[in-house]
Amino acid sequence: MHGDIMLEQEILSLNKQHKSVLENHEISLNLTRTELRHQMQDQQVRDGEISELKARVETLMGLVKGKGKVSDPTPAASGAGGGNPAPPPQRKAAGAPGGGGDPDEEGAGSGR
Repeated sequence: MHGDIMLEQEILSLNKQHKSVLENHEISLNLTRTELRHQMQDQQVRDGEISELKARVETLMGLVKGKGKVSDPTPAASGAGGGNPAPPPQRKAAGAPGGGGDPDEEGAGSGR
């Protein structure tokens, strides 16, 4: 009989330990579930933000492509005219009789 009582106490002790371990596991599982729910919600928010940003980028790319077509001929037209490079040689030519291309020298030469 004494052995039965010791065996019964051992079983009760093991049951308490198992119950405690199970409760701790349950707490851990609940915390993990809660954390996963929060992460899923955060991911949904980020996915929505990413979708919105993609739409904005596509809109901007469409605007850039549209402007690129309009502005492409403009640089070609101004480059084709070639009128801008002519004035610097004229300054040099005007400065040559005065003794150089420097505007200060030119002013001093014309004052004489």
